[in-house]
Amino acid sequence: MYKSVPDVISSLVSESSLHGLPKILSSKHWYQRVLWICLVLVTFGFLLYQLHQLLGEYKRYPVKTKVSMKRATLPFPAVSFCNMNPIKKSRMTLINKTGLHDHMARKLDESARDEYNVLAGYNDYDSYKNNVDYQGHTDKNSTTNESLVTNETNYYDQYYHDSYSDDTKFDSAWNDFIHYRAAQKELKNDPRSEDIKKFMILFHNVSRDTRVKMGHSIKDLLINCSFNGKLCSAQDFTLFQTLEFGNCYTLSNTRFLSRSAGPLHGLKMILQVETFEHVNEFVDGTGIRLVIHEPGTLSFPAEEGFTLSSGYETSIGMKMVSLSKSEEPYGKCVDGKDFYRIYGVRYTVTTCVNLCRTTKVIDACNCRPSENIADIAYMDQFAHLPVCLLVNETTMNGTNNFALCEEYVLYQIEEDFINCECESACRYCIWGLLGVLCRLHVSLIDFNNPAAMISVSCIASETIYKSTLSGRSWPKESFINDELTKTACSNYNYSYCTELKSTIKKIDHKDNFLKFVIYYEDLNFKEIVEEPLYDVFHFLSDIGGTLGLFLGASLMSFVEIVQLILEILNYFRNKCFKVKPKVKKKNCTFVEPFEGFKVKVGVTKK
Repeated sequence: MYKSVPDVISSLVSESSLHGLPKILSSKHWYQRVLWICLVLVTFGFLLYQLHQLLGEYKRYPVKTKVSMKRATLPFPAVSFCNMNPIKKSRMTLINKTGLHDHMARKLDESARDEYNVLAGYNDYDSYKNNVDYQGHTDKNSTTNESLVTNETNYYDQYYHDSYSDDTKFDSAWNDFIHYRAAQKELKNDPRSEDIKKFMILFHNVSRDTRVKMGHSIKDLLINCSFNGKLCSAQDFTLFQTLEFGNCYTLSNTRFLSRSAGPLHGLKMILQVETFEHVNEFVDGTGIRLVIHEPGTLSFPAEEGFTLSSGYETSIGMKMVSLSKSEEPYGKCVDGKDFYRIYGVRYTVTTCVNLCRTTKVIDACNCRPSENIADIAYMDQFAHLPVCLLVNETTMNGTNNFALCEEYVLYQIEEDFINCECESACRYCIWGLLGVLCRLHVSLIDFNNPAAMISVSCIASETIYKSTLSGRSWPKESFINDELTKTACSNYNYSYCTELKSTIKKIDHKDNFLKFVIYYEDLNFKEIVEEPLYDVFHFLSDIGGTLGLFLGASLMSFVEIVQLILEILNYFRNKCFKVKPKVKKKNCTFVEPFEGFKVKVGVTKK
């Protein structure tokens, strides 16, 4: 039975496994006790400092990069391409009496104007030129309705003023923009770049259906397509629109798997660029723009990819690099689920940035960006809005309010006054064969297509295809005459085949065709995985090592602390309720005396 709390502590500490504490109680001399007290205090101070350092290291959430080489059956990437001529000459009648036709006609030389005037329904170019003006004109087939434009000229200013937490940051952004704009006005514009910019703005103002009809059809472009020796057709391609190149097409098939390396097991495609349909005074070259990207993602040919020249066969050898980012809290990344739910497309940094630029301009300025489109279903709801640079709403000094608003919003995004929060994707991937389980965004799997589920592969945060290009002059004249021209007019009933045959000597057929082959150089790929460098298990291990180094403590030592607390609580319980120990009654034995003696047996006192 303990008589006091110090008695409880003394009893348990004397038997503790912590180094130094029993020595304090067992020391026979005062100086020994002082020495042990000082040693325990010093080591305990070092222990607290070390634990603080360990906690700080853990809260930094450091990562390590693991690089490994692996080999597997690889899914073939998506391939997107665009004819670099956005409008077919024979379809100019579709933009009759529009600003776009006017702008393109301005570029024609005197010898070509009569031809275009006839196509557009004009007998005199000058009368047409004076009849319409490209600035602010809307295609009659377009869904643009300028009556929907409000007169709230300061709408964008108020919108972004409210989004800032303080006026200082807003004033800083606006003042920087004013100085930037003044500096840009001092520089001379490149005439060629200005023509392209005007074309993109006016092309954007034309309805999507009209733009599609004006562009090159995949049935006209595609001469031959095969993957791993198996034919593919025009039905395998998906159309999307860009302002720079008009109609573009993507080939992506989950059944395209590369089990062997080399050109024979890759994608081969022969295209005709329809040079006879080019607006020669506007397009200064022939070829296609090609982008190799992850399946299911949007491509941006103007920003990504490379140009392939007509009259050549280009071989593109690929090597794949798989990147996997760490999730929170070890990395800052986006899982892409909300992005897919909103926009209906897979998340990539490039897609996020482009959609951010578009939506921010629409929200702030109530008009569509002049030089940027994202051809997805989500953007159809904004088709009624006018193009910012084509709105006839000006300030007192003649500045277009909507154009100024658009420029200001884009400036803030570029200078990070507006944060689009487009971080890297953090989908994790385990590459393997059929049956390997992995974490995969559910939107990437077509559950109604068993073949797609069988052939689908895991997808990392980002997949990069490093390409090596080589080429040769192609094709030979005999191949042109015997194969290409016949195939071009036999596969489909082209409307221009009669004209093509009649002008066969006037057209450089070699510049009308190109071929490319895309393949894996080998099936070995580099996997770069970002992993936690100092996770909770390392943290606990270091804590245990620190406690053992300074105090000789272990996990069982904490049980002693629990025992000490329980004994103290038990002591106070006994004291408060005055629980007394039960006294056992001592038994007495009586013995019958012998005859003649008187003996009394009882309890004797000691």
